[in-house]
Amino acid sequence: IYRSTNNTANYTMVDFMQFGSLTDYPNGSCPIAYDPNNVNNLWAFGMQADDVSGSLLKSTDEGVHWSYAAPQPPAGTWSRINQIVLDRGDSNFILLGTDTGAYRTTNGGGTWTTCPTVAGYVWGIVIDQSSTVGNRICYIGSNTGVFKSVNEGAAWATANTGLPGPVSLTGFSGASTSAPATVVLYAVYDPTGLGTGNGTDIYRSVNGAANWTLAKLGTVTDGFNKVECSENYPATAYALNNAAVSVEAVWKTTDYGATWNNVFNPVKGGGNVTLGWIDWDILFQEGAAWIQIKVDPANPNRVAATDLDTSYQTTDGGTTWNQIYSTFADTNPIGAGKKWTSRGLEVTTSWH
Repeated sequence: IYRSTNNTANYTMVDFMQFGSLTDYPNGSCPIAYDPNNVNNLWAFGMQADDVSGSLLKSTDEGVHWSYAAPQPPAGTWSRINQIVLDRGDSNFILLGTDTGAYRTTNGGGTWTTCPTVAGYVWGIVIDQSSTVGNRICYIGSNTGVFKSVNEGAAWATANTGLPGPVSLTGFSGASTSAPATVVLYAVYDPTGLGTGNGTDIYRSVNGAANWTLAKLGTVTDGFNKVECSENYPATAYALNNAAVSVEAVWKTTDYGATWNNVFNPVKGGGNVTLGWIDWDILFQEGAAWIQIKVDPANPNRVAATDLDTSYQTTDGGTTWNQIYSTFADTNPIGAGKKWTSRGLEVTTSWH
């Protein structure tokens, strides 16, 4: 695990004795969750030292030090936590998604209970900010479909009307606002039924999962595998796309999923992506699938995406992208055989 305090200019490694990540390739690691009401508090899934399995971790000093949360959710020793979501209006309400279901706490982790009915590998969790604090409407998307709760996660029911059957997802996200009351949900359909990242089409719901409609058509060889939103901006969403020609793309909507456009166009010596040394000196767009994309919860223009080898960031909504794992340290123009300095993300790799 690496930590940056200067907007990716450089990174420092967190001691694995405190936090060792557990990657579920090709699905990626559980994103670290920030307390929206206390910048010091972070939640994550990982292990410490030489432990053989992962657990829920917590930091109270912005990720400098970590410890196992106590008590732990009753997920079992070998269960993976994939998603951690804190309610922006009440940080004591937290939902966890695992590879077999979900759990909730309403007292900041003092106790954990199972979310009944929710099953499968959880891809995403949405807490509707237009609903009442203390009695939130919530949504969970897993490889077995969509689940909805109208009582802060105490009870759940399936909400798959309009999704192709048998229902299987490989991505789920959404965003909401309280004024005006709006919630938009996005789901990536997986026709293989395996829920392993081989999604094709994007579906959306603009009526609280009462029904779903097709938003963006894909194919098995040119489809989507993740979709993400900025929590407070439901009109905007980004979806990861891996085309048959092995060139990665990021598709974006700014009209609640009605239309989509590719905003990631990497070209050596052109395009809208500033490439790093891996693309110039190892293999351009090597074809390794996108693994993860995250959007700043407070700024829909700030997005980071990563694949097996490289990481990119945009701060202008996809107009331009920059690699964020190394710094050019030679005379222009950027190209093959030039000098680069590491930002700290490459110090443990043996792949290159």
